[in-house]
Amino acid sequence: MCQPFFSTDLPRCNPSISQSPTECPEKCARQACTAGGECCHAQCLGSCTAPESDTACTACAHYYHQGRCVADCPRDTYRFEGWRCVSKELCSKVHLPDFNSFVIHGGECMSECPHGYMQTAPNSMFCKACDGLCDKVCEEKVIDSVDAAQSLKGCTVIKGNLHINIRRGHNMVAELESFTGLIQRVTGNVRIRHSHTLSSLAFLRSLRHIDGDNLLDDMYAFSVVDNQQLQYLWDWKQHNLTIKTGKLFFRANPKLCMSEIRKMWEKTGIQGRFDESDFRNNGDRASCESTILTFKSNSTSSTRIKLTWQRYRPPDYRDLISFIVYYKEA
Repeated sequence: MCQPFFSTDLPRCNPSISQSPTECPEKCARQACTAGGECCHAQCLGSCTAPESDTACTACAHYYHQGRCVADCPRDTYRFEGWRCVSKELCSKVHLPDFNSFVIHGGECMSECPHGYMQTAPNSMFCKACDGLCDKVCEEKVIDSVDAAQSLKGCTVIKGNLHINIRRGHNMVAELESFTGLIQRVTGNVRIRHSHTLSSLAFLRSLRHIDGDNLLDDMYAFSVVDNQQLQYLWDWKQHNLTIKTGKLFFRANPKLCMSEIRKMWEKTGIQGRFDESDFRNNGDRASCESTILTFKSNSTSSTRIKLTWQRYRPPDYRDLISFIVYYKEA
């Protein structure tokens, strides 16, 4: 069946052309022939209406261009869908449901750059080799389930905000790392809240840049609120993260120590002075700082041991959770 490229374009084949005879004369070798047994042009496939003419083919053995069958597309034209030649202008006008625009690579007009290549610029029609992992840009997302996280698999850039709100789930850290572990940049802000299954943010292992193009409350690029099990952010000896614009917001993370927040402030290039009073209601159920106390005396009897140690005066008694005594039976 003939296949027109556009409604106004020439068809891929000519339905009015009669079929080739069952067998062509030996002189035609592997070439097709006319109904009268005359040899077709070498670029013809199937049959032709006139002998030795590249404009009279039923279909082309290689490519179709301006009414002729050619072995390859001429200069300033590009192979398209494996059978015809199109100009750059025509390639730029191709639109399919799953692709906004086509690109040109290796002399071909194609729906997207091949594996290992990316567009030279956001609106460019040309591809270049990736330096390492190719960028895969995905739209902003609220991750509130495994299915939502799965939609970000392979994404390296989030265009907009990344918000995580996972209240429950089995083996969620492994699932999140599988689907979000390649994200390197978020152009907006990152917010993690009510995610009670998370003990760290290591699942965002590749995150290196938060641009802060869109800030929470016009101030915060990174917000962490009400995560009951969160104890660590990243291993800052191995992880680098830069926040271009915006500040940090931490609230109601009972097991997250102030030292973790301070490390992130220092490592991410946040401008301004770190003020602990901005983050007071974090770490209230964690042993964030330990002090070794010296025993002053001990006395024993047949039923008990009495220990006395030096008086401990913390700057704020709200920081004192408990005293722990380690002992070993003799």
